[in-house]
Amino acid sequence: MFKAFNMFGNHVGTTDGAEWVRHRKIASRAFTEPNMKMVWKQTARIVNEMFDLDWAHRGDEFALDDLSMFVIMAAGFGQDGKWIHDKTPPLGRSLIFRQALKGVVDNLILRLQGLLDVGG
Repeated sequence: MFKAFNMFGNHVGTTDGAEWVRHRKIASRAFTEPNMKMVWKQTARIVNEMFDLDWAHRGDEFALDDLSMFVIMAAGFGQDGKWIHDKTPPLGRSLIFRQALKGVVDNLILRLQGLLDVGG
């Protein structure tokens, strides 16, 4: 079952024993208290911006995918994930960062679905 999740190699979610301990030690560096504070700070900023700028226009729809994408952009890549964003790519680029990251995530999920042979 875990074979599909190892497409980039073994990791903390698919190993056990001594190998799990080694992966856990490496991965734990990303989950420090300062990093978690930064994630929460960015999440609060993005949610407040969402409420202030966009919530009234959405009705009952909740934009969890947008919220998640902006938090990943801000906390994981240092990109300022603003709720209202520039749709013009930077000079010399064909996509804005958000579009590029979304393309990677969407295609990764499609690839995982194919490996797991599950519906979408």
